[in-house]
Amino acid sequence: MASYGYMGMSVMVPALLLLTVSFFILAAGRKMEKGALKSFGNIIAMLIWAVTAVLLASGIYAVSDQDGRMKRKRWKKHHFSNMGSKRMIKK
Repeated sequence: MASYGYMGMSVMVPALLLLTVSFFILAAGRKMEKGALKSFGNIIAMLIWAVTAVLLASGIYAVSDQDGRMKRKRWKKHHFSNMGSKRMIKK
């Protein structure tokens, strides 16, 4: 059960790396003179932020949904364990 918490927390390292990359893209974009290259850098930085937000949301979900995961696993075990044991008799 503790492994789900570590899995959720391990999302922090790639998220921080992505945010660092986006910072340097924005810093380089401010020094650009051409407007097209500057706006391209802003678009790339926004995409990186969106990916980081999804990554962090999945990590938060993995940490917070430990009990729900166990309930689903027990439900599947209970409902699907007897499916193959009963034979259907055709008349």
